[in-house]
Amino acid sequence: MPRETLIMKRLRSLTFLTFLGVLVVIVSAVTIDASPAARLVNRIPTDITVALQNDAGVIVRAGAVANDGTMWWVGGLYTTVDGLPQPGLWRSTDGERWERITAAPVTGYGEVSDLYSIAASPEGVVAIGMATGGAHGNPRTVSWKLGADDILHEVRADFELYNGPRQIGVRTVARASDRWVIVGSRVNRNGLLGATSWTSVTGDDFAIHDDDRALSGEPGQQRQGLDVVRFGAELIAVGEQLTTRPGFIDTDAIAWSSLDGTVWAPWVGALTQGLSLGGAGDQRAQRVAVRGERLMIAGTQTVRDTTSFVAWTRVANRWRKTRITALGVSDDPGSNVTAALVADDGFYVAVRSGDALRLAYSADGRRWTSIPLPGAPRGTRGRVGLASNGTSIIVAARSETGGAVWTLPLRADALR
Repeated sequence: MPRETLIMKRLRSLTFLTFLGVLVVIVSAVTIDASPAARLVNRIPTDITVALQNDAGVIVRAGAVANDGTMWWVGGLYTTVDGLPQPGLWRSTDGERWERITAAPVTGYGEVSDLYSIAASPEGVVAIGMATGGAHGNPRTVSWKLGADDILHEVRADFELYNGPRQIGVRTVARASDRWVIVGSRVNRNGLLGATSWTSVTGDDFAIHDDDRALSGEPGQQRQGLDVVRFGAELIAVGEQLTTRPGFIDTDAIAWSSLDGTVWAPWVGALTQGLSLGGAGDQRAQRVAVRGERLMIAGTQTVRDTTSFVAWTRVANRWRKTRITALGVSDDPGSNVTAALVADDGFYVAVRSGDALRLAYSADGRRWTSIPLPGAPRGTRGRVGLASNGTSIIVAARSETGGAVWTLPLRADALR
């Protein structure tokens, strides 16, 4: 072989090996960079359950959390030493010292009500609770308002405002700019199973809006409203739509918007460009969360009887759908997202997967890491609540077997 050809061949080999070396360094660098990030995310929450047990022998099962800017609020129920369930609402300014608020029920269902959704703002605190009752063991829903006397009052209401033969579910309460809004589902006035809203300016006189065409859908459709949040001057609600026709059945996620909670429309416009809530299998949008200009819709995607957890996140005016592999998959069709939070340091999603409660975090909405919840209760009716005050998060987990509440510091290196 000519000397020049041999030299050129060796040079090419050296160049290729150099390229491989650079590639190995790059891959190694990515692996090394990911490891510290994972360690930063792997924060162990601090258990504060005992701080809520104001009396000896009291058992706390809390799954609803809110923050009004200055005060933490945690809701659920507690069981006395005599085994009697009571509606429970606690508050704290620092997340360490907690005070239980006296509740004043006015009905039998109110006396054993489990508070599962709380909205808190400088304008007040409103909660939704339920208890199982009636001949068929259906949930009996009541609403609550914190009074000027610092007592949580059950709000008297006609039975069929939330319950009755057309009841499906009452899901979430939120604060709009000038009123309180609840979303849920029922058989609406047109005879279709649809999403429904309730509104009140004062929080103690909710009116139902079960005749909205956008929420009700069309024949062959069944819609459910599952969560609502305020985004600027708008309200954004999310849920699911089941579509059936001969030889076809499919479930897709769906979203609506409203200025006042009484009249709704499909959520379309500049904010939704690039957002697709459909896809393979069944899609369900179960939670929606907002922080500044960042939004997240979280839910499930079920393909061939396997359920994954997904998040649609909007960052820098772009939507991205991501499967949250850190939360695993489930063969339980009832697995669902129980809470979503957009905090100053990123995105948080909590789920019930089978009988396990899990929490995951992402700084950018793309790469997710599991956060362990030590001692979390197990059960197929479990749920987790999340809320942030800008420096930390309260995580409340409960199921039919027990409950636990933790504080979790935000990632100091990721705050912006």
